[in-house]
Amino acid sequence: MEHCLRAVGLAEGRYACEAVADLLTDALACAALLPAAPGGDREADRAELLGRLLRAQLRAGRVTAARETRRTAVERAVAACREDLEVHAFTAWSEPTPWRTRPYGVVDRPVVERLERLLERPGREPGVRARLLGAYAAELSDAKVPAVRAAAREALALAGEQADPVLRAGALATLAKELDADLEWRERAALGAELEWLGAAHDLPAHRRYGMFVRSTALAAEGDAEGAHGLVRRWTELARAYRMPGPTAVAETAAATLAHVEGRFEEAEARYRRSAERMARQGSPHAQGSLAIATAALWAAQGRLARSVPWARRVYAGFGPVAADLLAAALAAAGEDGEARRLPAEAGPLRTDYLFKVLGTFRATALVALGERDGAARLYGALLPYRDAPPVSPGFTVAVRPVAGTLGELAALLGREAEAAAHRARAREIAERWRCPWGS
Repeated sequence: MEHCLRAVGLAEGRYACEAVADLLTDALACAALLPAAPGGDREADRAELLGRLLRAQLRAGRVTAARETRRTAVERAVAACREDLEVHAFTAWSEPTPWRTRPYGVVDRPVVERLERLLERPGREPGVRARLLGAYAAELSDAKVPAVRAAAREALALAGEQADPVLRAGALATLAKELDADLEWRERAALGAELEWLGAAHDLPAHRRYGMFVRSTALAAEGDAEGAHGLVRRWTELARAYRMPGPTAVAETAAATLAHVEGRFEEAEARYRRSAERMARQGSPHAQGSLAIATAALWAAQGRLARSVPWARRVYAGFGPVAADLLAAALAAAGEDGEARRLPAEAGPLRTDYLFKVLGTFRATALVALGERDGAARLYGALLPYRDAPPVSPGFTVAVRPVAGTLGELAALLGREAEAAAHRARAREIAERWRCPWGS
């Protein structure tokens, strides 16, 4: 075990993230064979190793493995009736992750309930409570739940009371994830700038990169296409320099998205596939779902949805209602109106997360093709706040036509010709700014 831990130190100095995770896994296996030291705390020692492994797995992009490590640590703590170690398991998650840390649309209710119980305990040290609040927010992120946003803001306030740059950086990242990337970009830009500064000042490369990532999404929402391109290049270089597997996969996705925007469809498709393969090797829960959405968006940009019905059916069979709008758009484009009309109701309200405007665009495509005025009126109101949004999705995960273009089609269906013309003109401006030949 001692040799493994010495090797971990060497690997960490070389930013060899995968090697660190593998060596700590070996160290834990060795630790299980050691007899208990007189007067020692074997459970605490193992909890410390599990915490180190969890952080190493996050740096290696192994989010699913990290969740399993945390589950193991929590279960051991509960079995030993050690609330201190349960808190340690949840607060060990201190690394920023590029995307969400759980499968899309899934909430682990037992984990949320445990965190709620731990947060109800009075007298927590502020730094510990801030980290527990961050863990709670991560389990419910993207759902626009007021209590989660309040938890993120409380965590940042508590972190401000501590002289701990890692704690502060983690709280900044937590709040940035809770804000709407397209509508609240000014505050996110400020959070990202501070996060980038903390990362540079305290040698926290993962936090520095995440701050740059947040700022690049804010520039995109602001409409500064050139600035966003430049910052994406900078954080991509940083991710590769520090050998960050997760962010490197995100960088490949961002490159695919920007190629998609500019109409370089073959390059975009190849890059989307490489990114999905990289994420799959890392055990990401998002690999296949992200590729399916990107493929559908690419085909929509090329006018190929009508020919994609068999593929869309397979996606729907694999992912369920979350893919209903995608299938409905393909069916409507192919003239299979009867089945297409049933699917939006099955999908239910659009999720208010990073795929909102992407799935909203698919739904609008179906509604317009079917002439569904009632659904179009509701969707028009939901999408209207995003009329100035760029063709890149939050996080540079995929590209869709500017929302203004979709609003133009919905307004035309509703007989609002003046509004439709204004939206179409705005879509042309946005597409021109992003060099998007298909977006208007």
